[in-house]
Formats: sequence, C-alpha cells, structure tokens
Amino acid sequence: MYILVKKPMVFVGKAELTKLPVFGIVFKKLNIVVDRKDPNSRIKVFRQAAEKIKSGYSICIFPEGGVPEREVELAPFLDGPFAIATMNNLPLAVYSICGMKERLPYAYFEGGPGEVQVALHPIIQPGSYTRKELEKYKTDVYETILEGLRNCE
Repeated sequence: MYILVKKPMVFVGKAELTKLPVFGIVFKKLNIVVDRKDPNSRIKVFRQAAEKIKSGYSICIFPEGGVPEREVELAPFLDGPFAIATMNNLPLAVYSICGMKERLPYAYFEGGPGEVQVALHPIIQPGSYTRKELEKYKTDVYETILEGLRNCE
C-alpha cells in the first residue's frame, strides 16, 4: 500500500498485531491500533483517525477486519472504514488485491514472496453516501471489490 499511496499513510489494525515480535512494536508506534473486543478502543479509533487526517495522512483500513479463511472469497465488511469516510467527508480509494491469499494465507508456514495484482477502482467522492446509507455504502464497495477479485488474471 505504501507503494500505491504517495502521501503519508497510517494503517488501522487489530491489537493482536502488536504481539508479533519486532513488527508489533513498530506497528504500534506508527499506526492506529484497535482492540475489536473493546468498545472504547473502537470509539478511540475514530478520534485518532480524524487527528491523522487533519495532519495530512491517508488512512488505510482493510474493511474485512481480519484475514478470512482461504475458502472465504471475501468476508463481510465492518462499518468502521465507511463511517470514518462519511464522518470526515473523505474520498475513498477502493482496491482489489489479487493473490494475497497465496502470499499471506491464514496458516503458519504457508505463503511466501511473490507478486500480487492490484486494481484501483473509481474513487468514491465525499458526499456520495451519507451516514444513513452506511449499509448501501458497504454493499456497493463489497460488490466492487468482489468483482475485481473475480476478474483477476
């Protein structure tokens, strides 16, 4: 994602990532960490994201909220990314990333280096959806990404 997005960017990621040796320390210092089991942590993400946005950062959130099992083509999306976009009146860049399940599967001792194919879909402009249209927003983006994944070469 750092290669694709040319401005400073932070990720929103699950607290479990901070437990990984070395990577976890770096991730926690540079990004926004959310404990999905803690409602206060989820609320805090909205404030932290708004602060980063005001400082000129892009926010990268994978809307599935985790890595789905290999047989799951695309897991259901969480509300957070779409709520942040509507609350902060932000454009939303939508990507389909083909080949990630082979590169980083949800299994130990599998996967490895290699290429992935990335498709950038049309940018969703601020104001295209309201907070009341969150479910439609999620559904439209889900269908766009799923179609992109199904059209991988």
